[in-house]
Amino acid sequence: MSKPYVIEYDSDGKAHYPDHSLKSFEMYCDKWEYDEFAEMIKHDMGFHTLKGCDLIEHCKLDNANHLYATAWAELYANSELFGGFNSDSFKIKRKKLIKALKYLN
Repeated sequence: MSKPYVIEYDSDGKAHYPDHSLKSFEMYCDKWEYDEFAEMIKHDMGFHTLKGCDLIEHCKLDNANHLYATAWAELYANSELFGGFNSDSFKIKRKKLIKALKYLN
């Protein structure tokens, strides 16, 4: 929902969407009350981007299991953006999600 508002291009012309989940969260809260959906939007990218202690804390969120399932759905839905299922990028992202599983309760 927010990607058009935060899009940036690197020197190779590749699109990046920094903090798009935070922008989506802000846009959601502008229209609706803060609720569990707002919380999930706010933390949408955690399993894709967080490391170490931050990832461990992310796994303690009340909705962490839902966010984890969503992270897998996003990975597969966007796989072509990473070069397909056999690309190194996809494999790295998949491995990160597998490692994160050990921190979920």
